Formats: sequence, C-alpha cells, structure tokens
Amino acid sequence: MTIAQIFATQTPAGIAEHLGAGERATVGVEESLSVVLPLRSTGTRPPLFCVHPAAGISWVYASCLRYLPEDQPLYGLQARGLIQPDGLPRTMAEMVADYVRQIRVVQPSGPYRLLGWSFGGVAAHCIANQLQSEGETVDFLALLDAYPPRPSGCDPAEPSASETLRDLLDSLGYDPVDPAEHESMAAFVQRLKGAAGPLVDLSASQLRAVADVFATNVRLQREADLRPFDGDIQLLVAENGSAVGHVPEEWRPFVTGRIHSKPIPCRHGEMLGPAAMRLIGPYVADTLQHPEIWRTT
Repeated sequence: MTIAQIFATQTPAGIAEHLGAGERATVGVEESLSVVLPLRSTGTRPPLFCVHPAAGISWVYASCLRYLPEDQPLYGLQARGLIQPDGLPRTMAEMVADYVRQIRVVQPSGPYRLLGWSFGGVAAHCIANQLQSEGETVDFLALLDAYPPRPSGCDPAEPSASETLRDLLDSLGYDPVDPAEHESMAAFVQRLKGAAGPLVDLSASQLRAVADVFATNVRLQREADLRPFDGDIQLLVAENGSAVGHVPEEWRPFVTGRIHSKPIPCRHGEMLGPAAMRLIGPYVADTLQHPEIWRTT
C-alpha cells in the first residue's frame, strides 16, 4: 500500500480488507500532499490542526492518532508548494493567511486548537495570532521543540544550497551526509528514490518540490515577525539535543500567559517517533480534554 492509500483507508480493518483483496492503489500521491490532510475527519470535539515542519509534509502527525480519543478530529496542514511549485509563499504572513482560510473551511469558528513541530511550531504561533486578531478564541497551542527566530544578526550565516539539502535529509531521518561532500539536487533525489522510506513513492519532481519548500520555510522562519500570543503555550522540549542553543524563555516576549514547559528525553528529530510519542501523545490528549488543569498550574 502507498502512504496515500493508508491515509484514505485510515482504519486497520479497512487496510486488512484492502490487502486481502489484493487491490491496487486508487489514491494518488498528490492527494496525500494536499494542503489540508484529514488524518481523522470524524468526531465531535474541536479539531486539532497540526502544522507541518520545514519539509512541508504532515504525515508524521499520524502518530498522534493512537493517543487521542476516537472522537477527536485531527488535520495536518501541508505546504502548498508540494503540489503547486508556483505556490511558494513569499512571507510567513502570506502562508499564515492561506492556512487560516483553509482552517476556517474545516472549522468556521473557534475555539481553535493548534500544534506544530519545529518550523510548524513557529507557524502555529503565527496562525494563533492571526485567528485572535480576527476575534477568534485559541484555547490550545502546543509547540514541539520549536523556538522563535533569533534577533537579526544572531543567527548563523544563511546556509548554502548543499547545506540546506543536508539539513533536509537530516530532518527526514536519513543517515548524516559527510559535510565535506557537496550534496547536489540530483544526488538528493537519487538517495530518496533508492532508499526504503515514506517518500519513495514521490516522483523526482515532487522530491525537488520538497527541497524547495524546505529552503523557503527555513528563510520564512528566519524572517518571521512574531507578535505576542494572548494565552498560555505548551512547549515540549527535546532534552537530548534540542534546537541548537535555544531555551524555553525565548518565547517570553511572544506569550502573554504561561509557558508550560515539559522535557522529553529525545532528540529534536525524534519528537514524533514511537518512544517520544509515548510521553507526548498522552500529554497532548490530557491537556486537550482537561484544559482547566494546566491553566491553573
């Protein structure tokens, strides 16, 4: 089965029926790269919207499903540039406005609930601000090892194209590339097409789109102009090598409420892996179901 078909089938029973029948994939890869990815579209609770990391793909948030109540809808937001190469946003504000429109199609009014990992955490913070500016309530904002951009001049030099591709491979969980080697786009595509993994079904042009999305999002995060979010945030911190040199208090200028920081014994790239999710999943489920607990602690 392709990743796209698994998302379309969703239930173990449906997957077993499909495999037993020996059916061929009927859902295209492009459908699994749509801007709004319905990981679970049913349920009576307010949906939880998960914002993609820098690579633009939100498939990884499927790991949340086993820990959330069955009536908790879950949607991933994915980069428009994955299927529309000319749809890369010029600014974070442009991206946020697009995502707010998509969120409102699914859920016309609040309260809204947002979660984001890495780049997705910064984007989720910006989305929350935009929704509040439109008079809406955001009652849950969780950031998974995500930090605001440093002041101008404090970040390292802008990475080269080769360095960006190496960073992208690392973020996707592939073995580290020798820094001394030049990583070309052709080598990047060849590596992903030749290795087992969730992206193997993507075409060469789609993999190039992932690289373009990643480079764009790295720039957008560096240039983002953050405003204070009126409320509390849940900040889950990767203890074993968090985002380099960052600390939770960096969010203080951008949060009017409390920063509920919870350490997770993992590396940044492992935040949504099986081991970390055994801690993160129940924590997110509890805070969604019992907001009165963390709002008073």
